[in-house]
Amino acid sequence: IVFIYYIKIYFCRYVVVTDNRLIYKKGLFFIHIMEIEIDEIEEIHMHSGVFGAVLNYAYIYVDMRFVGDAYIPCVPKPYLFMQAMHKAHDNKNDSFERVLRKNRS
Repeated sequence: IVFIYYIKIYFCRYVVVTDNRLIYKKGLFFIHIMEIEIDEIEEIHMHSGVFGAVLNYAYIYVDMRFVGDAYIPCVPKPYLFMQAMHKAHDNKNDSFERVLRKNRS
């Protein structure tokens, strides 16, 4: 029964990383969607135990500046998720620097 619970968690949760935000959807019948701006994210912690390393999933803890923190369980392919988050954050900083350079000219 516990195994079925974790299978439901694994398949009924979606995590999407865009250029501006992190979108987390959970639920099958009662759907809850959380959107987090990339600028608000301070740190991301990933915890992957033995089973997570074997089955390629992890638990993600998102530490945000002025808003409450977020906990995202059972994220598949966590290293791709972390790479996408770093890339989105770096692109956000690059675009901010481009705006500053345009204003100075």
